[in-house]
Amino acid sequence: MQQYCAFQYFLKQRTKIIDVVMTKGKIDFDGLRLLCDEFQDEDEYCQRNNVKISDDMIRAFLDAMDLDGNGVLDAEEVIGILKRKKDIGSGSLGLKGK
Repeated sequence: MQQYCAFQYFLKQRTKIIDVVMTKGKIDFDGLRLLCDEFQDEDEYCQRNNVKISDDMIRAFLDAMDLDGNGVLDAEEVIGILKRKKDIGSGSLGLKGK
C-alpha cells in the first residue's frame, strides 16, 4: 500500500512528466524510472517510509497510458490524459496535493 501511495504522490507531480515530453517529445520506461528515482530521493513520504516505486508499477502505468502501444508516451498521450486528475486515480485515495 505504501508503494501505491508513493506512486500516487509521484503522479501528482505530473508536471515533471509533461516537461520531459514537451522537451524530448516522448518518455519511455527508463525516463519514467529516472523521474521516479529522483522523486523518491526527495520525497518526505518515501524517505520516512523507505518506499521505492517498483518497476512493475511504472510498467503498468506506461502500459495503461500508452494508447498506441509503441512503448513510449508521446505528447498527445501525456497531455491529453495527465492533465485530467480524475484519469490518474489519485482522487480515489483522497490525497491532497503536496
